[in-house]
Amino acid sequence: MSETPTPPVELMYKPPGVPEHVNITEALDEIILTLRELEERVHIIEEWCDSVASIAHIYNDEDDIIPLGGTD
Repeated sequence: MSETPTPPVELMYKPPGVPEHVNITEALDEIILTLRELEERVHIIEEWCDSVASIAHIYNDEDDIIPLGGTD
């Protein structure tokens, strides 16, 4: 008696609001790539904030400009 081979199992994921399922590997790849892009953007924003804070600190030391965040 010959058995028919079992087709490979494909794990699927249905994202919220999307009518169709996608392959779980493709979904995870998209999540990882998006996370990498967001991490890079956060890094750029952190560097920008550090630069702005340095400039604000310099002006604050000179008492010429009110520091960011107003006066207390």
